[in-house]
Amino acid sequence: MTDDETKKSWADHYPRWRTDRDAEQVCRALCALIEMRARALSIVGKDAARLRRALIAAGIPEAQYRELKKEPQRS
Repeated sequence: MTDDETKKSWADHYPRWRTDRDAEQVCRALCALIEMRARALSIVGKDAARLRRALIAAGIPEAQYRELKKEPQRS
């Protein structure tokens, strides 16, 4: 999945993640993808810097990412 595809998918699903379980699952999968990309970055520095760089590349606002991550996943 390219950064542009990730950005589009996030923009399509994030607004509905609290009310639509499928949208929540897509957003959580995108978060996992971003975290994998961040680990793969060969940037010397802290994990937070790598995560920030991956979020920027994918066009995902860090505040939205953090908001979703702090909420427990619905079962």
